[in-house]
Amino acid sequence: MPAPPLGDHDVHIWTARLKATPSQFESLESTLSRDEHERAGRFHFERHRTAFVAARAALRGILGGYLGIAPREVQFGYGPQGKPGLATGDLQFNASHSGDVAVVGVTRRQRIGVDVEQRRELEYLALAEHFFALPEITELQSLAAGTLPDGFFNCWTRKEAYIKARGEGLYCPLDQFDVSVTPGNPAMLLKSRMDEKEVSRWSFQDLLAGPGYAATLAVERSFSRMVLWDLG
Repeated sequence: MPAPPLGDHDVHIWTARLKATPSQFESLESTLSRDEHERAGRFHFERHRTAFVAARAALRGILGGYLGIAPREVQFGYGPQGKPGLATGDLQFNASHSGDVAVVGVTRRQRIGVDVEQRRELEYLALAEHFFALPEITELQSLAAGTLPDGFFNCWTRKEAYIKARGEGLYCPLDQFDVSVTPGNPAMLLKSRMDEKEVSRWSFQDLLAGPGYAATLAVERSFSRMVLWDLG
């Protein structure tokens, strides 16, 4: 389907539910490339394979709408650290899926990252001490037990969205920058020990991905309008 108009300073956020009947799954699978079929085949559990196929088909459908081509015709390129992008044009995107929800962010020319995580019981502080920066760990330790899960997933999705936007993935040291953590505080990059100018270079925004999920957008520079779309 044709995509809505995307201005130079707009951000479009799409959400999709990753469930499909057998007949729907076959149709979704037909839009994937050979390497995507190979990746889908490596999943041990059928629910993970279904979610991957549905997420990639949704991404292809969304991008195809902006490009005016069929989903199967969308051609991806990959950055030095593996970040996917489009082979041609100024359209920028990023995608994430967790559980049965996918989130896709689209802009023009501005680097963008999104992350969605299904909330679940974890060893929050132990994981934080292993992956997060010291100021973030200290802030998490100060939270009441009831707000600790929200604080943890705030931190996780904000850090993931940022490193995905930068295109570095796991090559970016997570303890070299700080994000806001405490529930109720705005999503933002607070400090970078890699480059102090990064703080003014990036805008963050919490996203609503549905009950039981946390999600964050990170986009280079500011944006004037964010439009939300739900594929259902």
